[in-house]
Amino acid sequence: MFNFIFNFFRRSKVPMDALGVIEDPRPKEEKRTDYNSSEIVSYTPIKWRKVLEQDWRQYPIFHQDGSSSCLAQAVSKTLGIENYLEEKKFVHFSARDIYSQRKNYPDKGMWFQDGMRIGYEKGVTLEQLMLSQNLSESEMNKSNDRKEIDKQIALVGKGGNYLAVPLNIEAIAQIIEGLGKPVVIGVKFGSYEWNKPVPQILVSQTKYHHAIVATNAILYDHQKCLVIEDSWGLDSGMNGRRIVSEEWFKEKRISAAWYFKALKNTWRDKEIKPAKPKWQFNKDLIFCQRNSDIEMLQKILKYEEMFPQAVDITGFYGAITARGVLEFQRKYKVASEVELDLVKGFRVGPKTRVVLNLKYI
Repeated sequence: MFNFIFNFFRRSKVPMDALGVIEDPRPKEEKRTDYNSSEIVSYTPIKWRKVLEQDWRQYPIFHQDGSSSCLAQAVSKTLGIENYLEEKKFVHFSARDIYSQRKNYPDKGMWFQDGMRIGYEKGVTLEQLMLSQNLSESEMNKSNDRKEIDKQIALVGKGGNYLAVPLNIEAIAQIIEGLGKPVVIGVKFGSYEWNKPVPQILVSQTKYHHAIVATNAILYDHQKCLVIEDSWGLDSGMNGRRIVSEEWFKEKRISAAWYFKALKNTWRDKEIKPAKPKWQFNKDLIFCQRNSDIEMLQKILKYEEMFPQAVDITGFYGAITARGVLEFQRKYKVASEVELDLVKGFRVGPKTRVVLNLKYI
């Protein structure tokens, strides 16, 4: 009886020092190459409406217990929701599979891009194969039970390319309601602000950094709000969910927003290669431009398998295109490595145009 009472109180509240989001340590130049949803999504305001709680999209609530695995919990849940969108079957994926592969292991917590990267590159195995709920930090760090079958199953569950979303509620609502996708959200808060059904901004200092999943965009108490699913168990908030109002965006308390492009579970089946593009490039192309030359450049990069197959051609020269350009430039040795490292794919200049025209006119 004593053990039952002890475990109930231990699991009913997550220690504040175990929330688990850490600052992204990557240099600014590397962050600049992150894929951004603005490259492929045209944001149009949604029609905000009141939605009763019983009509919210709802999924199983996770519990990180005393670990700092909130981001891994959010990413694994998001991938489970992605499977639901594809096959109408929610799959409980293992947060430990993601958490134990973080770049900063064995230090506590993760940064957002790293969590999304693991979900995209390695996928995530099933919860029943690598249990991850109600575990301590030391238990979440264990990975000696990861076998080859877990790695192969993880590839089926992996997400498509991961994209950052602008930190405004309209953009995130467009992903949630316009595209029907879950969004992994970062939130900053101070003491006594978060652990309630409708979190409130009460203090100026934000000690804690947390990751959650936004699943609905609704009007609540006449305000634009997001319904989020937390990883603090069913005893927290509204049966594990909370309402985050637009005020949290206005006060810059939302620190990150990411989502996965759709990727079919059959993605490893052989795809039909598109026809070889033909085009002549007569002028330099520069990062953040948008034109028909860049549209053809993207088609060529896709043909070269240097542009994600699941990402649409838009004609916008963003981070996705820059990565492909750099890979193209390195493959065909259009300049020295020193020069390519300086440009980082942000420009298609005369040397690259010569190679493009030689191969694709």
